[in-house]
Amino acid sequence: KLHLDYSSVFMIPGNHEVDITKIDKFTEIGLMSQLTDCASINDVIQGQDQSVLGRLSYFEEIQQKYSTAPVVYSDAFCRCYRKDIGGISFGFACLNSSWRSSGAGSEERGRMILGARQVEQAIHALEDVKIKLCLLHHPLDWLIECDKYEVEKLLCHFDFILNGHIHTLDVKNIIAYHGQSIVSTSGRF
Repeated sequence: KLHLDYSSVFMIPGNHEVDITKIDKFTEIGLMSQLTDCASINDVIQGQDQSVLGRLSYFEEIQQKYSTAPVVYSDAFCRCYRKDIGGISFGFACLNSSWRSSGAGSEERGRMILGARQVEQAIHALEDVKIKLCLLHHPLDWLIECDKYEVEKLLCHFDFILNGHIHTLDVKNIIAYHGQSIVSTSGRF
C-alpha cells in the first residue's frame, strides 16, 4: 500500500524473534553474572561473539531475505544503511537490543544490553550522512544501568531514536553536550 520496495525496509530483532530453544541455561547464567560493566559488554561486542547471537538466527535469515538496502557497515550486532532521499543523505543504524532477551517479557526490564561499542561503530559508519536515525527494539529504560548511562550519551549523535517493544506511544527529547535527539516509542504496527 505504501509502494515501498525492499531497499526501503530496515529491520531490527525484537523479543519475539528470540528462539528460546537455543538458549543454554548455563551459558545464560554465566552471561548474566559476567556482563555487569561496560568493559565486559564491549569485550563481547568487540569480539563479535557468535555464541550470544544463536537465539536470533531465525531473524538473520528473514533480514537477509527482505532488507536489500545498501549496507555501509555490518557486523554480528548492528547494520547501518545509507539512503539518499530528495537529495538528502539519511543514515539508518539498526542496533540489536535483543541479543540478551530470553523471551521473559516484562521480567527483562532493566536487564537488556545494547553496548556502547555497538553504538560507537554505528556513529562512525554514518558520520558523513545528514540525518541519522537509530532503530532499536527496547526502550532505553530496559537497559542495565551501566549500559543505559553510556549508551544515552552516545545516542545524542543521532537525530532520531526509534524504538518499540512496549506497545504504547511516547516521544521524548534528549538534550546533551553533543547534541539533541528525538526519541520516539512506537505502538504496535
